[in-house]
This record gives sequence, structure tokens and C-alpha cells, in this order.
Amino acid sequence: AAPLLDRSGNAYLQMVTSHMLRHIGGYRGSAGEEERLARTVLELAEETSNVQGKCWGAYDAASALARQGKIASSMKKMQDSFSALTDERFQMTEPIRASTYGFVLLQASQFSAAREAAGNAWQIVFKCPIDVSMLCLPVLIESIAGPMWISNHTKLDAPLLRKLLRWAIVAHYSYPSHQPHLRRVVGRALWSLGKHRKAIRVFKNAIQLAANKQMDYQRGRSLLDLAAVHEEGRSQNRAQAIGLLKTMESVIPRAEAWLLGDQYDEAVVAPEFDLEAWERENGCVRMERPINH
Repeated sequence: AAPLLDRSGNAYLQMVTSHMLRHIGGYRGSAGEEERLARTVLELAEETSNVQGKCWGAYDAASALARQGKIASSMKKMQDSFSALTDERFQMTEPIRASTYGFVLLQASQFSAAREAAGNAWQIVFKCPIDVSMLCLPVLIESIAGPMWISNHTKLDAPLLRKLLRWAIVAHYSYPSHQPHLRRVVGRALWSLGKHRKAIRVFKNAIQLAANKQMDYQRGRSLLDLAAVHEEGRSQNRAQAIGLLKTMESVIPRAEAWLLGDQYDEAVVAPEFDLEAWERENGCVRMERPINH
């Protein structure tokens, strides 16, 4: 029995390590690298019959697939993640899973649904306010600002955005891994609130932070956002962003294809996706029982 326990223990540690490396891959690596790590988590979870690991590996894979624009496959992995853990309650897993689902929905151009998912995560994140669970904040801000953040935003959301921007300041200094993502979405929120000059400064800061931290996915996204609102260097910024996204094997939501301007490239845009039609055929993605807040 001892060798079996030892082998199982090693597999479990490898699974946890691969899971944490997947998060790092989501920040710095290509979507393909992120997916390979996610597959390792799933394989080790199967080997150890670990249901929590199956949940982790499924949403790990969903994140990577969504970045690649494989939206239908990503939704199936999110469905697997929700079904792997239902009645069980893990304070770390719940907000990360809901945040990841929010990101997947953003990539699918389902901004309202993303807002609901990230909002669920935000309500419970302080049960376990660690780096990887805080993804819900930038996802929530991004979903509220919407795909057409460049136009004036409804006044109804302004108070909530301002409140979340204050939290973003705290998160910026508390969770360095999220800094480029946070700054990018803060820039969007500021622009939608009419603070245009400040937004441009924040986009530039997001680009610099992403470059310093070697986070090329967020650097590409930030370059596109800056190009949308700042004429100087627009063509070069868009070209560089497209190159970075291709290197990162990543796409932007189809609802944001306008960001590419006259350099539209189908290779960096997610495909059309109808969530309602997908769920009619495959069943609801979300868990049947809502998260207990």
C-alpha cells in the first residue's frame, strides 16, 4: 500500500503544481502553453480520482480554449467544471471558477452574462482573497464597461464603476500579477465615464506594465485599446498588437473587432457564438444550484 500512496501523493502534488503553473501561463504564456498545462491537470486529476482537480483542470482548459477562440469547446469545459463540483463548497475554487466563466463569456461576446458570473465571484471573493481568485475584478469592470466602452456609458452604471475603480487601486498594489489587466480595464472604465485624458495615460501605463512583466497577451490588448482612442502611433500600435496576439495564440471578442480598424484580421477575432443555441443543444453551462453568498 505504501508505494501506491506515495505515487498518488506525487501525482497530486504534480497536479497542484501544474494548476498553479497554468495560472502563470495565463498571465505570461501563449494560450497553447496554457492549454497544455490544463491538460496535465486533467490527466493527473483522473489518475488520482480527485474531483476538485477535475474541476480545476476543466476551468483551466476553458480559459485557454477561450483565449484561442475555441468558444464552444471552452463552454463544454466550463460545463464540466461546474458539474465536477456541485454541492461541495471550496472557498478558493468557487470565485476562481466563476471568474474564469466570466472571462470565457467575455471572449464569447456575452458581456451581460459575464457581468453576472463575475459579479457572483466578486460577492464571495473575500472569503479567499488571493491572487488567482481576484480575476473577477478586472472581468467585472470590463463586462460593465462593455464592448463599446468608447461611447458614452449609461449613467446607471457610473456609481458602480466608480466604486469598482476604487477597489482596483487596492487590488493594483495587492496583486501585482493583475496590474496590466486591471490598468487596461480601468482605462476603459475611465473613458466611458468621460475621463479621456486620464484613460489614455492609464492605457499607456498598462502597456508599459505588461512589457515590464512580459505579459504579451495583455500588452496586445492594451495596445489595441490605446489605438482606439489615441491617433498618435495608431497604425503601429495596431500592427504590433495583432502580432502579439498571434504569437500568444489568442483572440479578442468578436464584439470588439472594431478595435482593429482598417487592419482587421480574422485570425485574431473570436468566431460568432450563440450561447442560447449552444445551451439548447448541450444544456446549461452554469451549475443548477446558485453560489451561496
